[in-house]
Amino acid sequence: MKKKYSIRNNIKNCGYMTQERADQGTTKSRSEAYEFVRRSDETRSNDGMRSYGVVYIILLLFSLPQFVGAVTTTIWENSDYKDFEGGKLHNVSIDEMGRVKPTRPLEKLKNVHFDSIIALTKLDNEFYIATIGPNGIYKFFPDKKENTTEKIWDTTEEIITDLASFNGKLYFSTIPDGNLYEITHNKVQKVLNVPAKFVWKLLPTTDALYMTTGEPGGMFELSKSNSLKKLYTHEKMHFKPLLKHKNILYFGGSPKSILYKMDEKNKISVMRDFGHSEVADIEICNNSLYVLTNEFKDRPAEVDPTTPQPKNEKSQSPIELFSLYEFSKDEVKRLFMQKNEMGTDLVCNNNALLIATNPQGKIYSYSAITQNVSLLYDLDDQFIFSLRFFDEEHAFMSTGNEGTIYKIKPKLGDESYYISKVLDTLFTSQWGNFTLRHEGELTSSFRTGNTVEPDETWTEWTSDCKESECMIKNSSARFIQYRVTFKDLENSFFTDVHLAYHTKNQKPIIRFIKINADSVQKRKPQNDATEDNQNEISGYLFPVVRIERVVKVIEPHSSLKEIAWDAFDYDQDVLAYDLFFKMVEDTEWKKIAQAEDLLQTNFLWNTESIPSGLYEVKLIAKDTFDNTNEEKKETSQISSRFLIDNEAPRFDKIETKNNHIEGIVKDSFSRIMQIDYSIDGMQWRMIRPTDGLYDEKTEEFSFSVELPKKSHSIALRAFDAESNLVTTYLKIQ
Repeated sequence: MKKKYSIRNNIKNCGYMTQERADQGTTKSRSEAYEFVRRSDETRSNDGMRSYGVVYIILLLFSLPQFVGAVTTTIWENSDYKDFEGGKLHNVSIDEMGRVKPTRPLEKLKNVHFDSIIALTKLDNEFYIATIGPNGIYKFFPDKKENTTEKIWDTTEEIITDLASFNGKLYFSTIPDGNLYEITHNKVQKVLNVPAKFVWKLLPTTDALYMTTGEPGGMFELSKSNSLKKLYTHEKMHFKPLLKHKNILYFGGSPKSILYKMDEKNKISVMRDFGHSEVADIEICNNSLYVLTNEFKDRPAEVDPTTPQPKNEKSQSPIELFSLYEFSKDEVKRLFMQKNEMGTDLVCNNNALLIATNPQGKIYSYSAITQNVSLLYDLDDQFIFSLRFFDEEHAFMSTGNEGTIYKIKPKLGDESYYISKVLDTLFTSQWGNFTLRHEGELTSSFRTGNTVEPDETWTEWTSDCKESECMIKNSSARFIQYRVTFKDLENSFFTDVHLAYHTKNQKPIIRFIKINADSVQKRKPQNDATEDNQNEISGYLFPVVRIERVVKVIEPHSSLKEIAWDAFDYDQDVLAYDLFFKMVEDTEWKKIAQAEDLLQTNFLWNTESIPSGLYEVKLIAKDTFDNTNEEKKETSQISSRFLIDNEAPRFDKIETKNNHIEGIVKDSFSRIMQIDYSIDGMQWRMIRPTDGLYDEKTEEFSFSVELPKKSHSIALRAFDAESNLVTTYLKIQ
């Protein structure tokens, strides 16, 4: 059973560590039976298991009374955030509930090429950037067709850390000597030397320009007359992010993730020590204060973040995770976290908080209204330095590794599509039905091939299918991708993708045979396969995969559904739980019998009297026992959708003629999973459906038997995907 992951990781009320939401579901691909389910910080391939070592293939064939055929229909399912993450996002986003929908497109500005662009700002309707490689200040023209740049100043001795407009002028800071420069009418002059080695952040306000520094850590105020005032210093800190709101200054830094504030009387106080490695950024959005923190595995010494960043190998990355916190009404909540990523920038725009992360170069969105998290952009290992929204027409992000500027367009584009990761079925496969749930108008298409990465040997994309269920017409192959294209950009999304395939049977490979080992002449043993060699098998060279055959035994149907969960209380209060359920299309929640004030974290629900259909369960966690009625708190979480199906399939139109039997099996809610027959009480034998795939709610079957000339009884049985069983009997003379 594959665990599903929420991008939020269910962190509620400053919950500590990662909590995974595990839902009941269908095995997503055949190959998942051959690999360990991993946590979100480890390497996991939802496309199937890939083996880079060379080992022998061993197929373990079993014969059991209720054995589902050695090669049967497999369903590849994409239904949550982790399933869709890693696909190609072209003007689409993925939210934590696994919904893929159109988003505002990115436009890469032309003729803007540097090693890194670390800051950008606006002055008098003109735009400026600070760059590395070469190090300098440039004006750029985002509204021109060719987006050219104009050099204002450059240097080979200093590195620019930040750029800001204040008092009608441009200011920029440099390291390693902590200099502050002023630009007036494209003329650059040094204003002063700040008493610190590093000047990290410039914050312009109406009355003053504020600066945070490192070695020593400090906060300084520059007046309009260029008079510098020291507000606070701390020898062991590097202060970086800085924010002013209602005459309160908020700041933080590293190597301790402490959030400070300074009131209008310049009194310093600590708001919170988050226990991480650094405070990365601070932002106000919808009257709430948000704080972005990072955690590093080895707490590394300060590294100059303006240096062009190499691509990080996951095994060598010092990054542990980033976290987003909210201060609201004297409460602190950790909203969500992501492992193996570090946060760099927070921006509030249209009631949404945008979070830039590295090293993969992703932009997340947190809606303060819906409290929903989405992945908006994935820049394929670009290092995002700065994210700025000047107005609806001018929203930019600047990058490293390939120093350029992306413009976030104000409206949805003309084209939005999603291309899935590559599914590896291990062997040549026959394709069946492709289904997806969606709203609005969209189309699906497919391509297949026999190489890990799509190339010219793959098939072309099929013609667009406009239905929710599409029959894949590509030729048999080992690998497949699907593409979903949005036609209605304003009101459409999709989720819950299912792709059926049938892997063709493979020739057995015999490694050795033993015949009375004591009398067999000893032979020189062959070297075992290693990761550095390959074996020639049947005239072909290919890496051999060791496979332990997974035996599927059809368990008797049960109407019991186990509901399991995990919850955490920061105050270590005892938690009690209530459970409710409803059909997806209903609006009213109903309480599950005997599921009130539960103290355990699982419940066995008997659904025998529940009508079949698609359902959701809502869990309410409350700290009633350790608090008064006025102080008690509760929170709720809704499960993923799941099917309740207690209804057996049914046989229809069974006909017999001259030892040939054919008929139809139908089910109202689940796909038919297997049809078997037995002659005169002998062993059950599987029947292959007429179309070769068990992937629909209605399956036709046809088979012949060889029988002696006498009366025989033939039993037919059929299982649906929920193991509901129907049996019928025939007599053949």
